[in-house]
Amino acid sequence: MLDAFQRKNASYRRAAAEIAGKQRMVSAVPGLIRLLNDPDQWVKLCAAQSLVQFSESRVEKRLLQAFSEEDLTVIAGAYEFFIRKGVPGSEKFLIRGMTERIDGNPSKMATVFWNCGNPKLKEAARSFLLGEYARFQVEPVPKWGSEILKNKTDQ
Repeated sequence: MLDAFQRKNASYRRAAAEIAGKQRMVSAVPGLIRLLNDPDQWVKLCAAQSLVQFSESRVEKRLLQAFSEEDLTVIAGAYEFFIRKGVPGSEKFLIRGMTERIDGNPSKMATVFWNCGNPKLKEAARSFLLGEYARFQVEPVPKWGSEILKNKTDQ
């Protein structure tokens, strides 16, 4: 597994990072930390997501370093860690991680923000979700109770 972190092909490194996190492979933590510096953004994202599974001081230290570096990929990948920590002032980076991230599923992050208990994150999630989903309505949709109104006017 650990040699997969050093493969030239980013897909191998990404898959190895995902597996290491899902299987909570403590021996993979140093390799996952190194992958936070990977040139491939998807590898970094997967490594950050996997590191959230480990509650070690070296992991915490490295993830918190993402704030000082303004590394939005790592912040987006480890957003659950940052929410649990509740670091004051971290909201602006978490919000940027949601809105500027490379991951194709920022709506999951917005859903967590909505429900995490932080008013700033909830407001950002509301704004993001309204803006994100408003563009998907491309044709008329049924209106709630419209059949009832129609039947009343026909009588």
